[in-house]
Amino acid sequence: MSFSYAQKTPKKDKTTPKTAQLQTGAADEYFMDGVRYALTDDHKKALSAFEQSLKINPKNAAAHYKMAEILLQQERYEAAIGHAREALALDKENQWYYMVLAEAQLRSGNSADAAATVEGMMSRSGAAPHNYLKLAQIYLQLNQTDKALTALNKAEKELGIDEGIVELKQRLYLSQNKLADALAEGEKLVAHYPTESSYALRQARLLLNVERYADAQKYLQTYLEKHPQDAEANYLLAKAYEAQQQPRQASEYLIKAFASPELDIQIKLQEMARLIPQLAQRPELEGSLEQMAATIREAHPADAQAYAISGDLAIARNQKQQARASYLQALQQEENNFEVWQNVLTLGLELGRYDSVAREADQALMLFPNQAALYYFSGAANLSLDKFDEAAMALEQGKRLAAANKQLISIFNSHLGDAYNGLKRYDLSDAAYEAALAFDPNNAYILNNYSYYLALRGDKLPLALEMSKKLVAQHPTNPNYLDTHAWVLYRLGKFDQALPHLQNALKEAAGNDDGTILEHYGDVLFRLGRVDEALQQWKKALTKPGVSAQLEKKIKDRKLYE
Repeated sequence: MSFSYAQKTPKKDKTTPKTAQLQTGAADEYFMDGVRYALTDDHKKALSAFEQSLKINPKNAAAHYKMAEILLQQERYEAAIGHAREALALDKENQWYYMVLAEAQLRSGNSADAAATVEGMMSRSGAAPHNYLKLAQIYLQLNQTDKALTALNKAEKELGIDEGIVELKQRLYLSQNKLADALAEGEKLVAHYPTESSYALRQARLLLNVERYADAQKYLQTYLEKHPQDAEANYLLAKAYEAQQQPRQASEYLIKAFASPELDIQIKLQEMARLIPQLAQRPELEGSLEQMAATIREAHPADAQAYAISGDLAIARNQKQQARASYLQALQQEENNFEVWQNVLTLGLELGRYDSVAREADQALMLFPNQAALYYFSGAANLSLDKFDEAAMALEQGKRLAAANKQLISIFNSHLGDAYNGLKRYDLSDAAYEAALAFDPNNAYILNNYSYYLALRGDKLPLALEMSKKLVAQHPTNPNYLDTHAWVLYRLGKFDQALPHLQNALKEAAGNDDGTILEHYGDVLFRLGRVDEALQQWKKALTKPGVSAQLEKKIKDRKLYE
């Protein structure tokens, strides 16, 4: 008996050519939909469309790549890496697939994997040579300097000598303390591009940065033989001389550099700002600095900063009038400089230009209406002009704007005390002084004015005495403060106690006798019965400023008038 085995008939593939064609078409439609959605940044719909495409055709490398791109943008790095790997598995020749994988690996912190990916790409023929730069950057992240240099050398071999490559190689050589190699790279760039001056100057800067000052000097001198007007070269040569302690040559080349409008004015201003504070210890700089300032003005006649730096120099030389004139010239070029306005107004007060300051403060307030300091200048100037109403209005406005600055409020209050005293609004004057003293109880200006005005009024004399005592205890050699204390004692009828303070005041004035002090001295002598001596002091006072309207009558009648 024999057995026969029935063979199992294979199951037929139900996918007909027509069905396969339909599926391929559907996959392509989903893919194109995904591309369209991606172009409009509708990433949710794009991902959904690409997923549908891959369900139908999982071997579509482009769909995996597009999904990796979107997932990378969404910072879903692991998912992006997965799809990028799928794309590469299907097409190992496409550089875009390598790069999206490397980028995802980099962003996920896998720099070593990213390096391996780019290495794999570069090992294949046809890889774009600029990708060696990407590889070098990755090696740098891995602190693999030698590999980075190798990649850069390969890039340079393919792309030619390039500024960016040379600069990066120089940085790497310097990080390895390979100064000679770094300098050689710079020389190579200069030799290859002999007409590109920026490369030669960069080489000079490198020599300066590595403190090869003598080499930098020789290099620049040779360069300047062919380019004598090059402003930056002259500037760098000045720095080389300065570093070698040769100030005369440094100044010479700085002036040459400053004469060129091509050199950025900010560089010139920085140099001036660095040198001006040295003037006190190095007076020999004065002539050079003045020449530099003039050169900057000539090179940049329409730039306000050129005049402002001249003002700064004049301040350092204690030339206040010249400084103020320079700052005013700066404002003619550019009026919207608050700091320059402050300098102008401060100097105006110091020089006693009260009319000008009052006018200029109003001009500045048109530009900076919310700057409290400008109201201070307006108030102080009008106060000095005895325009008490204008002063009080300005000071009150400034005080409101200075609400968050307690120190500035105290300053406003101290001057408001003066203004309201001038207006005979003594309640407001006293309140302002008290508020100022509450913040700064030892302020000499406030103690002096408040106690003196109280003495003139004959009001709150015990308080005035307390303040004037504190004043002279803190400032025993100030003639004006000694006079204030003496006058408080005088108003209290303590003539014998007032006398020595006035004598000390005149002694401390040392020939710069003040008419007020001399007149007060005469008044005290008269009260003590020393009429002839009083008359002598009154006559001296008559030749000085600051005396009372009754002084001539006192002398004529040999009588005290108050």
